[in-house]
Amino acid sequence: RYLGAVPQAAPARQPDAALDAALQASAAGLLAEGLSRERMLAEARRILGSPSVVAVVHRMLSDGTLDVVLAGAGPKCTDAHELRALEALCSVPYDDSGIMVAAYAERSWVEVLTLLLCRTPENELEKVCKSMRLSNNDRKFVLRHTQSLSELPEASDAPSVRVFTAAMKEDLFARLRLARAWGIAQAPSAAEQAEAHKVDAITDQVLTWRRDSLKPRSLAGGRWIEESTGLARQALSRLKDRMYLEQVARNMHHVEALEALLPDVAACAAASPDDDRPRVEWPPSAATARVLRSAAAEGSS
Repeated sequence: RYLGAVPQAAPARQPDAALDAALQASAAGLLAEGLSRERMLAEARRILGSPSVVAVVHRMLSDGTLDVVLAGAGPKCTDAHELRALEALCSVPYDDSGIMVAAYAERSWVEVLTLLLCRTPENELEKVCKSMRLSNNDRKFVLRHTQSLSELPEASDAPSVRVFTAAMKEDLFARLRLARAWGIAQAPSAAEQAEAHKVDAITDQVLTWRRDSLKPRSLAGGRWIEESTGLARQALSRLKDRMYLEQVARNMHHVEALEALLPDVAACAAASPDDDRPRVEWPPSAATARVLRSAAAEGSS
């Protein structure tokens, strides 16, 4: 906190020689023994959300306190992939006119935490989140966005981009920021930053969409599907998921457009096994990917 909780745009504070020696000698031990997990999390939120987060995280790593704060998880060396990604996250891109790209202008402390925990094995991550005393919402964010971070749709595949966007919901731009930073960290040079370029292309595309295309409301209600198909109530949930996927993938804004698809979709759903359930999700399951390929093929024909 001494290093990082400073006013906006101010440089990170540096301790004098005596404090520097004391920190390096005993900081991790004192932190582990003297602070509750709740207090530690409160301070971590301020540090990870500060303008000086990159410098402070490097210092915490060298002092041994980062390992304590992250409950034994996170980067172990200063050239770790997670720290390169953090530097990329904090480097805001600008467009050709020098204006800050709006989608990348904000970042939250939990995004920084997610990058630091990105290489924690999935079977350990839940335990780490509980040890850190994360709230349910923060825990869900970390668990969701540390997985499949590099799985992105091709910007030219409009149905997949729309489904990715709808699946991310309010986390869309946070996910794009994280994926861009992770992609930059993976690339040895700017010319090889294919993932970052893919994120930029997706971002440019979705920023031009209608607002109701980012988080579209489902047009096909359960009662309408039941009255139109006569299906038993227990089959409606699966069909409703499929109809919403078709709506999003094909960029439909009126229920009349769905009516033409309903008979074929209902017949397909009735003939499919229960575990074959296409829906708006990312990354897509095999069943969802099949619907996306069909929508893309029809859109290009």
